[in-house]
Amino acid sequence: LLMILSQTKDPTAVQPHLGKCFEGINCVHFDGGKVIEAMVSVEGEVVELVNCVDVDVGDKRGNVEKWLTELQETMIMSLTHVMGKSLNAYVLEERTKWVVEWPGQVVICVDNIYWTAEVSKALTEGTAHEYYAQCAQQLSGLVCLVRGELSKLARQTLGAMVTVDVHNRDIVADLAAAKVSSPRDFDWVSQLRYYWRAKGDIVMKSTKKRNTKGECE
Repeated sequence: LLMILSQTKDPTAVQPHLGKCFEGINCVHFDGGKVIEAMVSVEGEVVELVNCVDVDVGDKRGNVEKWLTELQETMIMSLTHVMGKSLNAYVLEERTKWVVEWPGQVVICVDNIYWTAEVSKALTEGTAHEYYAQCAQQLSGLVCLVRGELSKLARQTLGAMVTVDVHNRDIVADLAAAKVSSPRDFDWVSQLRYYWRAKGDIVMKSTKKRNTKGECE
């Protein structure tokens, strides 16, 4: 911490310590040494920031804690922005094409958001067995993709997604076998589920106001 706070003249000197501040982040891209324009994961995955962080303007100049706080907020905003775009792209593209075009964290999250919505719909309509077949088909598509030519980064994303999809498929099989017929049934409610709340969809408990940006819960 003292080493980070002491780097007032050279912001790039903080790079070796970013991994300890932000889990999964290896470094950031500086444009000219003063403006942060992207974050880079340990695997080398790059996500551009929606708002660049100028570390040499206003009260951020010489105050590492100031621009690190802004960087954290911008990271969250950037991932939320990318998540929203990926959600829209999911229904417009082939799944096997979509999965290699987005950051790994976003792919896993969006995949689970749609899975949650589709399972809830299948339980309501009594089509859990049919949805199990769809899950198996989607999984087969990913397996075929893994066997092809892929970048190292894409292969890592697919490996994680296959693991998640196998688990999700097995949950659907259990729900179908148990003849669960409602999304309010405990067998479904007890599962880890992902939901995307668009801007204005929910009232925040802490402020009693509607959310001003997309939220994943």
